[in-house]
Amino acid sequence: MVPIIAGTYYPTPTSSTTGSPLLANYGYATPLVVDVEHTFTGIAVNLQAGGSGGAPVIHMAVYSDNGSGYPGDLVQDCGTVGATGTGPQRITGVTIKLAPGLYWLVSSPQGATTTQPTPLIANESLYPFGMDGPFAGSPNSCWTSSHTASFPTGSPMPSVFPAGGALDNNIYTGLLA
Repeated sequence: MVPIIAGTYYPTPTSSTTGSPLLANYGYATPLVVDVEHTFTGIAVNLQAGGSGGAPVIHMAVYSDNGSGYPGDLVQDCGTVGATGTGPQRITGVTIKLAPGLYWLVSSPQGATTTQPTPLIANESLYPFGMDGPFAGSPNSCWTSSHTASFPTGSPMPSVFPAGGALDNNIYTGLLA
């Protein structure tokens, strides 16, 4: 078991690089394995470039695993954080108590009318979910929702992560503290 140290962010990617702008109103789910019960007090996303036009935000939430390595039920809707700046964009003052298990940190960019925010993405995943081919490509490490209707601007996060998402080999740096 790996202890969780208060005030530090999880999961910890091994390195990061600039990603591509996120798609508006999609959900990006990054895995987090919790080995010991812990109460987290913040959630964040690390942006390389902020969004523009309108009122760019990133809506963030925690989902449980559905038992098949895919996001399932909503554990906590953590609200939104402004997405016009760069660097860590944090939501603090939340209480997210998680028992041991697999969880999914979900980020959904919303409200930008000109340019969507661009996150830093991890080059390596601590929790790969298979590869696209034998000894080819990069390990899959994230689920992306398959359509925008699931995460509409100004609405609460869906109570269940939408079925039919696509595997992605980037890990969008959603973090819990």
